[in-house]
Amino acid sequence: MNTELKIYQTSGTVFMTSGTIDLHDDIPISLNYSIADIKEPQKRNSDYSKTVTVPGTNNNNKLFAHIYEIGVDRLYNPNHKVEARVFYGNQVFKGFMRLAKIKTLKNQKIEYYLELKGRLDDLFTTLVDKRLTDLTWTDLNHVYNRANQIASWSTPVGSNYVYPFIDYGYSINKIDYDVNHFFPAVYIKEVWDRIFSYAGFQYSSSFLTGTFFKSLIMPFVSDKMRLSNAQITARNFRASRLTTDQTDTVTALWANAWDYDTVIFNNDSTAPSEDGGGNYNTGTGIYTVPANGYYNFVTSIALYGSATPNVANQNVNKNIYCYPRFVVNNVATTYGTPPVMNLSTGCSTLVSTPQTSPTYTQQVSWSGFLQAGDTVYVQLQSQLFSTCTSAIDDVTYAVNVDTGSYFYAKVDPELKDGDTVTFSNTLPQEMKATEFLMWIMKMFNLYFEYDKDTPNKIHIAPRNDFYNTTVQDWSEKQDVEKEPEIIPMGALNAKRYRFTYKKDGDVLNKTYENTYGEVYGERYKDVDNDFLKNTETMEIGFSPTPSYSSTASDRIYPAILNVDSSMQVVHNKSMNPRILYYGGLKTCQAWNFISKTAGTSQTQYPYCGHLDDPTTPTIDLNFGVPYEVYYIPPWQGAYTNNNIYNVYWRQFIEEITDYNSSIVTAWFWLTPVDILEVDFRHIYRFMNQNFRLNKIYDYNPSALSLTKCEFIKVKAGVPFVPQNKYIIGANDDTFNSTL
Repeated sequence: MNTELKIYQTSGTVFMTSGTIDLHDDIPISLNYSIADIKEPQKRNSDYSKTVTVPGTNNNNKLFAHIYEIGVDRLYNPNHKVEARVFYGNQVFKGFMRLAKIKTLKNQKIEYYLELKGRLDDLFTTLVDKRLTDLTWTDLNHVYNRANQIASWSTPVGSNYVYPFIDYGYSINKIDYDVNHFFPAVYIKEVWDRIFSYAGFQYSSSFLTGTFFKSLIMPFVSDKMRLSNAQITARNFRASRLTTDQTDTVTALWANAWDYDTVIFNNDSTAPSEDGGGNYNTGTGIYTVPANGYYNFVTSIALYGSATPNVANQNVNKNIYCYPRFVVNNVATTYGTPPVMNLSTGCSTLVSTPQTSPTYTQQVSWSGFLQAGDTVYVQLQSQLFSTCTSAIDDVTYAVNVDTGSYFYAKVDPELKDGDTVTFSNTLPQEMKATEFLMWIMKMFNLYFEYDKDTPNKIHIAPRNDFYNTTVQDWSEKQDVEKEPEIIPMGALNAKRYRFTYKKDGDVLNKTYENTYGEVYGERYKDVDNDFLKNTETMEIGFSPTPSYSSTASDRIYPAILNVDSSMQVVHNKSMNPRILYYGGLKTCQAWNFISKTAGTSQTQYPYCGHLDDPTTPTIDLNFGVPYEVYYIPPWQGAYTNNNIYNVYWRQFIEEITDYNSSIVTAWFWLTPVDILEVDFRHIYRFMNQNFRLNKIYDYNPSALSLTKCEFIKVKAGVPFVPQNKYIIGANDDTFNSTL
C-alpha cells in the first residue's frame, strides 16, 4: 500500500497552500501508544519524530514556493509549523511538519529534509514556566469592602471568587470580625479554566463541570494582602522646595483674622523627590489621590519670619504666629505646633533694615483612608500680634518657607477596607500553572485523553470514570505461536502506598503531626508482600486544613494561623496553598461583621472546610479519616469516610495489590483500522480473560508485522460504599485511617 503525506498549511504561514507531497518511497513509521500518556500527561513525549527526505519535484517545489531560490524574497515561511498527516489507506499519523533543510544535488536537483513530529501542541509544554500570576485576572479586581464580601457568599459556585469564613487569628473574642479579617478564595475551576484558555486548549469533562469540582476553592494563604509595586509607585510621591524660598505676606492681626497660604513644593523630580504617578501639582501644591486606599502624609517645613521696613526708621513692633497644617478635601485636619517668630525690636527702636527670626522646623503628619479624586495639600495659617503700640510701623511682615522643606505621601502597602483588590496579588505568587494542574490531577486521579479529531481538545475524567465496559475482542488477532509473558502483580512497586498532603507549620497541623506522627488526613495502604520494602508516596502540593471551633460560638471553620513560642498569633508568615470545599451559608449563633463605616450582626456564615458540611458531611477532601478533629461536634454530628482515597484511588490500588493481578504481554496482528479504533477506555478480551490495555510498542503501519502489547488483568473490584459515623469523643472511639 502506498504512503501518502499530506500537508495542510494554516494562516500562520505566508504562502497559503495544501497538498500531497511526492515521496521517494514509503515512510517507515514506528508508533507507540501508552496509558501513561493519559494518566501522566505532563510526562508525555511526542509519539513520533522522524526526518524524511523528499524529492524536488515540480509538485513539491510548488508546495514549498520554490524556497530554494535564495536570490528572491521567500513566500514560504519555515518558522511556522504546518499540519501533516500520513495515510496508509487510513490515517495513521497526525502531527506537524517542519522544513529543516534544503539540499542541492550535483545534477542541480533539489531534495527537502522534512521533520515530522507528533502532538507538538501539548498542554504542559505550552505552559512551561508560566505562573498563575501570568494569567489575566484584571476582570476580578474589586473594591475590598463588606458589600462585595457578602455578595460573594451567594454567587453561583465555580466562577470568580468567594470570601469564606476562615480564622486567620485576627479576632480575639471569635465574635467580632472585621472586613480586614476576610480574604478572597479563588474557585479551583476558575483557575483551571483560565489556564486552559491561556494555553489555547479546551476540555470535555463531566467531572470538572460538576457541582463537586465547582465548589472547590483555593483560599488566600499569604501573610498579608498587599498592593503591587506598580500600585505603590503610582501612589507614592515626594516633593520639595528647591532653589528659592517661598514668601507669603502676613497682614491678619491677632483676634481679628488669619492668613492662609498653600505651600508650593516646586520640585518633584530631582532625587530624592519623585512622583511616579504624576499626582502632585508643583504649580498648585495639591496632591490628587489616584486610587482608594490608606495614605500617610508627612511634611517637614523650615519656617522663618521676616519684617521689612518699607521706608527708613520704622518700629518693628509685631511677631508672627504660624500653624502649618494639612488640608484634606478642603477641610483642615492636623496642625503643627505654632512657633512664635520673634521679630519685634520694640517701639523705642527705629530700624531701616530687614529683620528675620530664627528658622523653626515643623514636622506634621496625617494618615487616613482616601478615595480617588480626593485632594491633600499643606497650608500655613498665620497672624500677627503686636508687642507694643506705635504709629511708625510701615513694615511688611512675611512667613518664609526655606529650601529643603518637603512633603510626601506613602501609601499603606497592606490592603484595607475600601482599597481596590488587584486579584493576581491574592494568588500564590510562585505557583506555576503546571504545578496547579498536576496537583489536581494527582489528587483526583484524573486521566487525560487528547481528542483524535479536534486539535487541543482533551477529554478528562477520574480513573474510575475513564474506563467503560465496552469490550473489544482481540482473540483472533493474537499470535498464539508467540508465548505471552505473564508477570504476577507486575504493576505492584511498593510495600506501602501513602497518600498525603504536603505538611505545613501552622498550629493545628503541627499539633496533629506532633501527636500522631502523621500529616493530617493522610492515608496509607499496606501490601501483603514479603519481597518489597519501599513506600510509594503520592503527595500533592496543597497542605491539609483542619477545622476548628471555639466555645464562643457554634461555628466550625478552618483555622490557618501561626503562633510564636509564647502562643501569640503572628501574621508574618505565608502558608502552603490549600484546597477546600465551599459549602455555602450555614445558620449559626450571631457574630458581628464590622466595616470602617458600620457593623452588622450576622446569623449565617460562609462555611468552607475539608468537609462539605460540618454537621452531616457527605464528602471529605482528606485522603483518610483523621484520628482527631479540632472542633466541637454538634449533637449527632457525624464524620464520613467518603474521602479522596476511597473515591478516587481505592479501586486502582486494590487492582494492582490483589494477588490475582498480573501484567500480561502478548503479540497481535494489528491493522491501521485497529489502531484507529484503539481506545484505552475499553476492555480488551483474549485468552478468555478481560484486560486493560497499558501500552502498544512500535506499531509500524507500513508493514504487516506483529505488534507487542501490554495489558493488566482486570479485577472485578467491590464497589466502595461510603459510611458516616457519629463523633462521640469517647476514649475508645478514635478514628482509624483505614475506615
